[in-house]
Amino acid sequence: MQKTIKQLADELHVSKQTIRYHLKSLPVNFTGKDNKNRITVNAIGARLIKEKVVNKSGNVTGKKVQQKSSLPVNDNEQLKLLLQRIDTLEQTYHEQLLSKDQEIARLHDTLDQTQKLLNQSQQLQLMAEKKINKLKEISSNKTNKRASRKKGWWHLIINRND
Repeated sequence: MQKTIKQLADELHVSKQTIRYHLKSLPVNFTGKDNKNRITVNAIGARLIKEKVVNKSGNVTGKKVQQKSSLPVNDNEQLKLLLQRIDTLEQTYHEQLLSKDQEIARLHDTLDQTQKLLNQSQQLQLMAEKKINKLKEISSNKTNKRASRKKGWWHLIINRND
């Protein structure tokens, strides 16, 4: 469920600025925007922010309300929270890794296409140069034939008189 910064701040009894501060340390995929263009946090991101706010508020006040007998329960809870956090981070890591792999594959395909287009362009340019050279050669041959015909006709008359 998506929650806005205000909803999360009201739920945790902290300021919106505190939520924004903790939001900066989260990966981008935990946040989004709703139809009113307000920043929203998904359920996993909200849970991580809750953990941070609870840990910070416990550390800031420095109060130890719990007795020694309840410490193992607290340790188990902390261990559970840490394991959840590790799972969340692993999931985020795998999502990012998958995203990067997809991006690399897309860029690789783009590079292959670009290389094919470059190769085709070079082949077309080479074919065009060959055609130009062939046309120049044909034009040169025609010019030489015309010149030899003209020369040949006068040459025949001159040779008869000699």
